[in-house]
Amino acid sequence: MARHLLYLATFALMLVSVSKARESSFCDNVFNNFIHCVRYVSDLSINEPASGCCSGIINLKQVANQNEAGPAQICQCIEDLARVMHIPFDASRIQSLRIHCRTHLSFPISNAMDCSK
Repeated sequence: MARHLLYLATFALMLVSVSKARESSFCDNVFNNFIHCVRYVSDLSINEPASGCCSGIINLKQVANQNEAGPAQICQCIEDLARVMHIPFDASRIQSLRIHCRTHLSFPISNAMDCSK
Protein backbone atom coordinates (compact mmCIF):
# COMPACT_ATOMS: atom_id res chain seq x y z
CA MET A 1 0.00 0.00 0.00
CA ALA A 2 2.78 2.45 0.92
CA ARG A 3 4.53 1.62 -2.33
CA HIS A 4 1.40 2.54 -4.33
CA LEU A 5 1.08 5.83 -2.46
CA LEU A 6 4.71 6.62 -3.21
CA TYR A 7 4.13 5.96 -6.92
CA LEU A 8 1.00 8.13 -6.88
CA ALA A 9 2.81 10.96 -5.10
CA THR A 10 5.72 10.77 -7.56
CA PHE A 11 3.31 10.78 -10.50
CA ALA A 12 1.44 13.78 -9.07
CA LEU A 13 4.71 15.71 -8.66
CA MET A 14 5.65 14.89 -12.26
CA LEU A 15 2.29 16.24 -13.48
CA VAL A 16 2.75 19.46 -11.52
CA SER A 17 6.27 19.88 -12.94
CA VAL A 18 5.05 19.38 -16.51
CA SER A 19 2.21 21.85 -15.93
CA LYS A 20 4.61 24.49 -14.55
CA ALA A 21 6.98 23.98 -17.48
CA ARG A 22 4.10 24.50 -19.93
CA GLU A 23 3.06 27.71 -18.12
CA SER A 24 6.66 28.96 -18.19
CA SER A 25 6.99 28.12 -21.88
CA PHE A 26 3.68 29.86 -22.62
CA CYS A 27 4.75 33.04 -20.79
CA ASP A 28 8.17 32.95 -22.46
CA ASN A 29 6.34 33.05 -25.80
CA VAL A 30 4.16 35.95 -24.58
CA PHE A 31 7.22 37.87 -23.30
CA ASN A 32 9.06 37.38 -26.59
CA ASN A 33 6.08 38.70 -28.54
CA PHE A 34 5.21 41.58 -26.21
CA ILE A 35 8.68 42.82 -25.26
CA HIS A 36 8.85 45.10 -28.32
CA CYS A 37 5.73 46.93 -27.07
CA VAL A 38 6.86 47.52 -23.49
CA ARG A 39 8.73 50.75 -24.09
CA TYR A 40 5.83 52.25 -26.07
CA VAL A 41 3.12 51.37 -23.52
CA SER A 42 5.23 52.63 -20.62
CA ASP A 43 7.23 55.58 -21.98
CA LEU A 44 5.25 58.64 -23.03
CA SER A 45 8.24 60.09 -24.88
CA ILE A 46 8.02 57.37 -27.54
CA ASN A 47 5.65 58.29 -30.39
CA GLU A 48 5.28 54.92 -32.11
CA PRO A 49 5.67 51.27 -31.11
CA ALA A 50 8.90 49.53 -32.08
CA SER A 51 8.94 47.65 -35.36
CA GLY A 52 8.43 44.22 -33.78
CA CYS A 53 5.55 45.31 -31.56
CA CYS A 54 2.72 44.92 -34.08
CA SER A 55 3.92 41.56 -35.36
CA GLY A 56 4.13 40.41 -31.73
CA ILE A 57 0.59 41.66 -31.03
CA ILE A 58 -0.69 39.80 -34.11
CA ASN A 59 1.10 36.63 -32.99
CA LEU A 60 -0.43 36.93 -29.52
CA LYS A 61 -3.85 37.53 -31.05
CA GLN A 62 -3.51 34.20 -32.88
CA VAL A 63 -2.49 32.49 -29.64
CA ALA A 64 -5.45 34.06 -27.83
CA ASN A 65 -7.83 32.76 -30.48
CA GLN A 66 -6.54 29.18 -30.23
CA ASN A 67 -8.27 28.39 -26.95
CA GLU A 68 -10.75 29.92 -24.55
CA ALA A 69 -8.19 30.43 -21.78
CA GLY A 70 -5.68 32.09 -24.11
CA PRO A 71 -6.64 35.74 -23.46
CA ALA A 72 -6.57 35.30 -19.68
CA GLN A 73 -3.22 33.50 -19.81
CA ILE A 74 -1.70 36.19 -22.03
CA CYS A 75 -3.06 38.90 -19.71
CA GLN A 76 -1.51 37.21 -16.67
CA CYS A 77 1.85 36.76 -18.36
CA ILE A 78 1.95 40.44 -19.36
CA GLU A 79 1.01 41.49 -15.82
CA ASP A 80 3.79 39.27 -14.46
CA LEU A 81 6.22 40.92 -16.88
CA ALA A 82 5.15 44.41 -15.78
CA ARG A 83 5.44 43.44 -12.11
CA VAL A 84 8.91 41.93 -12.51
CA MET A 85 10.17 44.90 -14.54
CA HIS A 86 8.40 47.43 -12.24
CA ILE A 87 6.91 49.18 -15.27
CA PRO A 88 3.57 51.01 -15.21
CA PHE A 89 1.62 50.82 -18.48
CA ASP A 90 -0.32 53.81 -19.76
CA ALA A 91 -3.94 52.83 -20.56
CA SER A 92 -4.22 55.22 -23.50
CA ARG A 93 -1.05 53.75 -25.01
CA ILE A 94 -2.46 50.26 -24.67
CA GLN A 95 -5.64 51.34 -26.45
CA SER A 96 -3.66 53.02 -29.21
CA LEU A 97 -1.89 49.73 -30.02
CA ARG A 98 -4.98 48.57 -31.89
CA ILE A 99 -4.77 51.69 -34.07
CA HIS A 100 -1.01 51.51 -34.65
CA CYS A 101 -1.14 47.79 -35.34
CA ARG A 102 -4.45 47.94 -37.23
CA THR A 103 -5.92 45.06 -35.28
CA HIS A 104 -8.34 44.34 -32.46
CA LEU A 105 -6.72 43.33 -29.17
CA SER A 106 -8.33 40.01 -28.33
CA PHE A 107 -6.65 39.93 -24.92
CA PRO A 108 -6.42 42.51 -22.14
CA ILE A 109 -3.19 44.33 -21.34
CA SER A 110 -2.69 46.05 -18.00
CA ASN A 111 -0.52 46.29 -14.92
CA ALA A 112 -3.14 44.98 -12.54
CA MET A 113 -6.58 43.70 -13.40
CA ASP A 114 -8.58 40.55 -13.00
CA CYS A 115 -7.31 38.56 -15.97
CA SER A 116 -9.99 35.91 -15.46
CA LYS A 117 -12.71 38.28 -16.74
